[in-house]
Amino acid sequence: MTDTGSNIENGVDKFRSDNGATEGNPPRYPDTGISVLIVGGGIGGLMCALECWRKGHQVRVLERSRWEQLIGDSLSVGPTAVDIISRNWPALYRDFQNQSYHPQISYMKYTGEKLCGPAPFGYTSKDPSDTKAPLEIHRHIRPDLHRILFAQVQRCGIIVENDKRATDYYEDTITGKGGVILADGSRHEADLVVAADGIHTPSWKLVGGSQPDARSSGNSVYRTAFPVSHMLADPILTEAFPLLDGGRCSAIHLYVGAGLQGVVWRTDAHFSWALTHKDTGSAEESWSNRTPASEALASLDGTGYDPLFRRAIACTPPTAALVDWKLMFRDSQPQWVSPGGRVLQLGDSAHTFLPSSGNGATQAIEDAASLATCLSLLAGERRQIPLAVKVHCKLRFERVDCIQLLGFINQFKRQKPDFEKIRENPELVKLSFAPWIWDHDPEAYAVESWGKVVQSFVDGKEGWRNTNVPPGFEYRKWTLDDMLRLEKEGKDIEVVGDWD
Repeated sequence: MTDTGSNIENGVDKFRSDNGATEGNPPRYPDTGISVLIVGGGIGGLMCALECWRKGHQVRVLERSRWEQLIGDSLSVGPTAVDIISRNWPALYRDFQNQSYHPQISYMKYTGEKLCGPAPFGYTSKDPSDTKAPLEIHRHIRPDLHRILFAQVQRCGIIVENDKRATDYYEDTITGKGGVILADGSRHEADLVVAADGIHTPSWKLVGGSQPDARSSGNSVYRTAFPVSHMLADPILTEAFPLLDGGRCSAIHLYVGAGLQGVVWRTDAHFSWALTHKDTGSAEESWSNRTPASEALASLDGTGYDPLFRRAIACTPPTAALVDWKLMFRDSQPQWVSPGGRVLQLGDSAHTFLPSSGNGATQAIEDAASLATCLSLLAGERRQIPLAVKVHCKLRFERVDCIQLLGFINQFKRQKPDFEKIRENPELVKLSFAPWIWDHDPEAYAVESWGKVVQSFVDGKEGWRNTNVPPGFEYRKWTLDDMLRLEKEGKDIEVVGDWD
């Protein structure tokens, strides 16, 4: 089948969905006439579909899996993403709140010594009287979050087609269309194609000429989540990892040191753990790379690791999806869009994050809001879509680049901690979530910045500066070689600006 130009199939407009606000849906902006084809039905892709729908664009989603995604463990959703959902999607936000956890976190030495906590897993501000700083981070079980996003997509009437795996992308600047070729040979086009199909997206051939260089960090991470009943069968674990605040609050234990980074999270319904360790050569960047718990236990032999953490691993049921995820380093990529501006990468397709950044899902949702807004500011001028995409990339790249670098900063902090200094000042071990990260609205930022960024393109000058980055920030390109050299030399990463 070839889909080249017409959106009509069997008398149905594949991009058309109900324009009116209905129960469970927010009011919708006027129809822009802009068709957006989103390839990838993960968190970023579904949120992009929702935001584009809300802004009046005609949306369609192609997803490679044959059913909704039910694999994965847990993730954090930051305040910027939560604000987008709470402000614009009331029904989705109710579901989001019902599925969300607000844990307290304890920081532990790998031996089991408590360094500090438990305390709310929240955000920081240099001013103790600052009441604007969010007190909580939202934690979610990934499949549960995906379910509620998919349910909202269905309420909006957005068409999602499954078993549609992309193999290549293309664009036609004469007709003003982007396109994707699927494994079955069919071609599908839209005014803008959004490649939200993850780290292995084939869109790099069109966007950058080749797949970005990826190299092993030397580490991988065992990760899993399963029903809490398996943990509760062990009385010692039940006592060690209780619910807090009278049973209302879930608990996280974050272990640092010994070249290993462990996390245990217990909720009322789920128990999950993760362990970053030296890659033995069998890890892959794939949710299908299953491994037995015995392999994870063996990685702790001779390390002096907390026996309770070993018990947490040992309680993993054989039916749990325990994967060994290979941690790959990639240089930051400033080019997310095809030469003709009709194919754009979003989320992990454009920018991958180390788990230590805690920002992958949040930044994908920020991407979605920014892109949908930039397209809406065209007032239906479809020939100007390349301009909107260019503005979106200008607004997003430096911010994402900083947060990618923050992942390395957090990782360095946890790999070789100075425990004597931490005992004197426990703040040294805590994760960094400063105001420049959480005090940002990508939708408002796009509206406020649009005219100035467009004018800077017209003038051919670099006078306009992003303000969604650390105060005093000056962009300096960094590479994986820089990070690996600093890690080998045991040096801190030097940054410009107020990152704390």
